[in-house]
Formats: sequence, C-alpha cells, structure tokens
Amino acid sequence: MTLRNQLNDNLLKVKDKVLKAEEAYKYCFSLIQSFFANELIDDDLNRIFALKKVEIESTYEKLEKLTDYYKAFENHKDIISGNDRTIKNTFELLIELKDEFNNLIAEIQGFAIFLENSLKEKQ
Repeated sequence: MTLRNQLNDNLLKVKDKVLKAEEAYKYCFSLIQSFFANELIDDDLNRIFALKKVEIESTYEKLEKLTDYYKAFENHKDIISGNDRTIKNTFELLIELKDEFNNLIAEIQGFAIFLENSLKEKQ
C-alpha cells in the first residue's frame, strides 16, 4: 500500500470516529430531551440531568474542535501527500487525533449509560 493510500485510509478511520462521536452526542441529547419531557421527575434528578447536559455541551465543543482538525487534514490531503516525510508526520498526528476521538467517545458513552440508568430508575 502506498503512503498516499495509507493517508487516505487513516483519514477514513478518523472520519469514522467523527461520525461515531456525533451519533453518540445525538443519542445523549435525545435521552436528555426525553428526560425533561417527563414531568413526574423529582427536583434532585432534574438538577443532576441539568448538570449532565452542561457537561455534555462542554464536551461538544471539544468534538467541534477535533472535527475542525480532521477537516483541515482532509481538505489539505493533496498538499500533505506531496512528500513522504509530510505524510509520515501526518500519520502521527492522525493517530493522536484518533485517540482523542476514542477518549471523547468513551466519555460520551459514559454519559449515555448514566442517563439511560437514571431514566430506567424513574420509569
């Protein structure tokens, strides 16, 4: 596999992480919306969900930042693929970016598990 093909492959892997993170956020926000739609929830749980919503929103900013990094690589892949050294350096950066997305996805999934369990307890 050529370095250019490896670059494209790594970009696709990061894009997959972007999509997974976005889906996880959508799911968390749908859980929060369904929670607040239930009027029989007590005040303590309301406060907890409001705090979780703020936490999720703050991590969403991180998703946007990481996504911007990915888009920069994607938009400039023709320039990056100009020489082997640049491609190899980009590989290292893409690995770090993919790791950042993995950490973010794990954090979002943790939020989702908490929200799911809280909703189950109150139903």
